Amino acid sequence: MDYKKTIREGFALFSQKNGFKQEDVARFFHPAYQQYVDGHHLDYKGFIAHMIAQRKVVQEMEIFFKTIVQEGNIVFTNHEVFIKKIDGQPIKIQVIAEFLFEEDKVIKCEELTYLMEGSNEDRDIGSRIH
Repeated sequence: MDYKKTIREGFALFSQKNGFKQEDVARFFHPAYQQYVDGHHLDYKGFIAHMIAQRKVVQEMEIFFKTIVQEGNIVFTNHEVFIKKIDGQPIKIQVIAEFLFEEDKVIKCEELTYLMEGSNEDRDIGSRIH
């Protein structure tokens, strides 16, 4: 299976202005999903809370993949996320992530984010749940 394509499709969907729908999460993420980002742990429900919290401040989002590599059921990405917040302020983050697939869905993600542009209050944009 081309898991790189799945990652691209999921990111494209979830980065759209109205792209986050909870029912879509089930298409891409395993019910036992676990995410580890910048020292924080999110499970499936926590990930949904994260997406909802993120959408409260994000007006527009664009993702640029610098590198995306698949080996078996693992996909590694090095990508940049360009965000325009609802208040007009920009955020730019670099993300290094490893996605593990099971049953054609992401079951685990280990991720590091680096705030390249934006305010210190947005350092948690990759793991924010409130």
